[in-house]
Amino acid sequence: MADVLAAVDVDSVRRAFEEIRGYQGVPVATSTNAEVLDGLVAAGLVAGPALEDPRGNRQAFAIAPYGLGRPELLTIRKPILDKAMAIVTAVRMGQHFGGITSLRAPVAILRRLQDPDWEGAFHSSTRRQYGALYRLGIIRFVKSGSLYGIRLIDSADNREALQLAIELLEYGEATSTKEAGIRPQDGLAAAGTYRYPIQTVRAARRRNPLPERLIDDIFEAAMGRQLL
Repeated sequence: MADVLAAVDVDSVRRAFEEIRGYQGVPVATSTNAEVLDGLVAAGLVAGPALEDPRGNRQAFAIAPYGLGRPELLTIRKPILDKAMAIVTAVRMGQHFGGITSLRAPVAILRRLQDPDWEGAFHSSTRRQYGALYRLGIIRFVKSGSLYGIRLIDSADNREALQLAIELLEYGEATSTKEAGIRPQDGLAAAGTYRYPIQTVRAARRRNPLPERLIDDIFEAAMGRQLL
């Protein structure tokens, strides 16, 4: 998909980045910027974690965690960022592809989940929708009758990842981790190399590298700066 980016204008790239900034976890397939988002994900410039919807189709969600102020979240503590992205992906899946059990208020349910004694989200799709969070050790499944719900596995890492996911959903960036001196594009570039442990869209940068000038233009567009 790198050739897709090479063929589009910078304004289209800017609009795609603005969409992600305004709505982390954009469902790529239904976006009006789908082709550009797909190209950004394939080129490894934004993360594109994916899950299977109720019909068995893989749905990718574009995430670019702007404003990460702690470099360790991109390196030695990257598992926390991975968990946060998994949480965002799970609730966006429920919100956009949940069918009759669509999730209407993803932030509200995550705030409830912050209470380690809370058990909820009981419906027939729970194990599919939150299976990745179970495998990552973020939640455990609880059963009520024939339905399954979720409960937070109370650990420092899980609480931090959950708060990070809430901030990405609410503000489009990780406000609690921001520090002066880090450039937004540094966080974006690091997020672009993210390989998701569930079902990621394969990055194409190694197979078909983008021209260096195009990458520079993309970052300039993402930051909203005027190109020369």
